[in-house]
Amino acid sequence: MVVFAKWLQIVEIISPHIAKSHDFLRAANDLRRPSYSQGLFSASPSSRLRKVTSYQAPSLNMLDPIPPPPSFLFNLTKPFADRFGLTSLPYHIHEVLFALVLYQSVQSIVSPVVSRFLFPNVYNGLTKRTRVNWDVHVVSLVQSLLINGLALWVMFVDEERAQMGTSVVERVYGYTGASGLIQGLACGYFLWDLVVSTRYIGIFGVGIWAHAVTALLVFSFGFVSASPCL
Repeated sequence: MVVFAKWLQIVEIISPHIAKSHDFLRAANDLRRPSYSQGLFSASPSSRLRKVTSYQAPSLNMLDPIPPPPSFLFNLTKPFADRFGLTSLPYHIHEVLFALVLYQSVQSIVSPVVSRFLFPNVYNGLTKRTRVNWDVHVVSLVQSLLINGLALWVMFVDEERAQMGTSVVERVYGYTGASGLIQGLACGYFLWDLVVSTRYIGIFGVGIWAHAVTALLVFSFGFVSASPCL
């Protein structure tokens, strides 16, 4: 876990500098995902950090199509996110956890059932080691189809993202709810990957485990790229 500790130190050092760059974002980025206040949520207004207690529908299209997380989950995640500058993580933590459960379900339930149905002679004849590897590859296939399909959907539909095309800064640090959804699902996959590679480190080896750690850390940096209003 030395790598993880070092990463947290790096995030702590660079997050204030990254936060300063958010001041260059357009005013349009001030209208983003819902923010919580006393357990209620509202679309963030143009005046930054103003407390709100009722829902206001945003004028821009293509916010995260998935509803925001429960307030208890948001509040539970926020101190950790604030500590390491992962500004938008609390708004997508439920999607991270959903992806973790989804991919674990595919590995433990969907893959064995479908594989026995489609390839009964092959799958039933596999050793335990090879069967684990088979199920993991099925998860990877499902994840690639899901994340690429959603990413293409966001690329063609998200008007907020399209408006960032003229700004280099926004293309790097900009945030939309829909892109946050993709970020959350991707991090959920690599969190699952870390769990599996740790559990079966005897099968996959230290190299695959290290890949899972670094991939999760790198994708987590995406939560730093958020709108100033968050």
